[in-house]
Amino acid sequence: MRGTFLLTFLLGLLLATLALLLFLPDSTRFAGLDKDEFAQFIQLTAIALAISAAFVSRRLPVAKTFRDIALWILAGLVLVTAYTFRDDLGFIGERVAGALLPGRPISRPDNHIELIRSQSGSFQARASINGEMLPLLVDTGASSVVLTFEDAKRAGFDPARLIFSASVETANGRTQAAPVRIASIRIGSIVRNDVAALVARDGALSISLLGLSFLDLLSGFSVSGERLILKD
Repeated sequence: MRGTFLLTFLLGLLLATLALLLFLPDSTRFAGLDKDEFAQFIQLTAIALAISAAFVSRRLPVAKTFRDIALWILAGLVLVTAYTFRDDLGFIGERVAGALLPGRPISRPDNHIELIRSQSGSFQARASINGEMLPLLVDTGASSVVLTFEDAKRAGFDPARLIFSASVETANGRTQAAPVRIASIRIGSIVRNDVAALVARDGALSISLLGLSFLDLLSGFSVSGERLILKD
């Protein structure tokens, strides 16, 4: 029984290690083996242990022995399948998260980024502006990225140095805005540097806008049903 317990423990440990591999970067190495080679080693070792368990458990009822071995093999096959299709499963997970959290960028296998339409019918994007995560409303009618006064402060712009010299049209009417240059805008894997933008006066805008000064730097963007696709 001790031998059976030990083999069961080792087999469970190997399968847990295989599950852990799903969440580690592809560049991870183990004892000189890359991630895929180590995964194959785990799979072969698990099969060998399962066979060993059959011999160690020969004194147990045959039906129970084969049932236990079948369950371990099934668990191993599930993990191997999950590891093999980890990229596709990751994309599906991102799609689900994007539907539940509008604005969350979804990375596609073709390196494009998807945004899911919100319940209000608009597209929003969670973007890193100078390293600060901010919500933006995608507005193809806006000629420029426009930051709210508060978002501009969060992104590192000094209010005392803003010069409100540009005239812009907002939902609340015409107002003045301050021209600035954003060092970096990141949406998912897409990054653009030195982007022209405007900062709205305090209270003039309820949400920052992702306008054409960023969108025109992409190779393209398109709407397909409930998805906005940004092409790097």
